[in-house]
Amino acid sequence: NGNIEEGLKLFQVPSSGNVPWDIESVVDSVYEKLRFLPAPTEGPERTVPQSDSTPGRRTWRYVGLLGGGIPFFTANGAEPPPVTMSQQELMLVLSLCRHFGIHPRQIGFAYDPTGASVCRERLFLDIKYLQRARLLQSQAGYHAVASFWAGKMARMLGNLGQVPSAGASAFRDHLLQEVLPAIFQADGDFH
Repeated sequence: NGNIEEGLKLFQVPSSGNVPWDIESVVDSVYEKLRFLPAPTEGPERTVPQSDSTPGRRTWRYVGLLGGGIPFFTANGAEPPPVTMSQQELMLVLSLCRHFGIHPRQIGFAYDPTGASVCRERLFLDIKYLQRARLLQSQAGYHAVASFWAGKMARMLGNLGQVPSAGASAFRDHLLQEVLPAIFQADGDFH
């Protein structure tokens, strides 16, 4: 439908009085957990979601590599959608990994036909984001698509920590404030 608003929702800086928890401690705990996080693999999730709106425990199946470098998984034996990833898209995602302190082997793309979030206990980016990013790139350019992917990675990292649901946005914004300036300074090779 041509709607690219999701990728353009950049951050607002919360005042320190609006955050009832210590953001730096949460960031530290996320990166401590990230240090020991293995590469995504096939198999069942360890936990069942608390929410009634998400499906139960899923089993992930490896279906290939995207762009020749990022593993792709599907939930519960679903047939993967036909998808490709260009070298330029791959290089952007790998560059963002570096900026966020994520080892590229720790992430993957995933597809769940139910539409539920693919990032619970593994560092998965939803395959549907590729098409959205392409639309954003064509309509708004490189900085918009880099911001879009950075937001998705910040959200993915937030799923690793003990971020209160009311603080998820503040956590994501905090990471983006740290990372986006460095991304835009180093972006000459990707657009």
